[in-house]
Amino acid sequence: MRRDFADRVKELREERKLSQNELAAAANISPASFSRILSGERPLRMDQAVALAQAIGVTVIELTAGTTAEGVVAEWVPRKEYEAADRHRADAEHDLERAKRDVQATKAENDRLRAAVGSLTSRIATLESDLAAVKAEAARAAQLARKNAELERQVVQLGGDVARLTSHVEGLTEQAGVLAARADQNYQAWAQARNRVQVLEKTLASEKSDKVGVAFVSAALGALGAAMIASPAQTGRRRRS
Repeated sequence: MRRDFADRVKELREERKLSQNELAAAANISPASFSRILSGERPLRMDQAVALAQAIGVTVIELTAGTTAEGVVAEWVPRKEYEAADRHRADAEHDLERAKRDVQATKAENDRLRAAVGSLTSRIATLESDLAAVKAEAARAAQLARKNAELERQVVQLGGDVARLTSHVEGLTEQAGVLAARADQNYQAWAQARNRVQVLEKTLASEKSDKVGVAFVSAALGALGAAMIASPAQTGRRRRS
C-alpha cells in the first residue's frame, strides 16, 4: 500500500528541519501551489519533483518512492533503475532500522553501565564511611593506649610511694617500740619512787621526827620529780590506768 506523497515530503523536510513554506521557496514553488500539490488537488509535474528533490537533497526516486507520486517519474526512469533504487531504499530503511536497534542496544548497555557505576559509587561511599569509622576507632584506641601508659606510669610511681611509706611506717614502728620501752622504764622508776615515798611516810609517822621526815620527803619528792620529768605523759597515762 502506497502512502501519500505529502507524508513523504513531511518526513523528509522534518528530518532537515524545514518548514513547508521554506521548502516551497527553495523549490521555487508558490506556497499555495505547493499546498494544493500535497493535498492532491493539483498533480505533481516532473519539473516540480526535480526542484523539490534538489531542495531536500535527495533524488527524485527517493522523493517519490513508495508514494502515490511514483507515477510522475515512472516514464522518465528506466524500470531496472527504478527497481534498483527501490531496493536501495529498502536496504537503507533496513539499515536504518538496524541502526536504531543498535542505538537502543547501546543505550540499554549505557544504562546498565550507568547503573553499575551508580552501584559502585554507592559502594565506594559506603567503604569511605566504613574507613572513616575505622580511623575514628583507631584514634580512640590510640588515645586509650596513651591513657593506659599514663596509668601504668602512675601505678609505678604509686608503688614507689607505697614502698617509701612502708619503710617510713617501719621506722615509726621501731621508734614507737623504743619509746614504749623507755616509757616502761620511766614507769618503773616512778613506781619505785612512789614506793619509797610510801616507806618514808610510814617511817615519818612512826618516828614522829620532823627533821628526819623533811629530809626523807625531800629526797623522795626529788626522785619522783626526776621520774616524772623523764616521761610525764607516759607516767600520767600509767597513773590513770
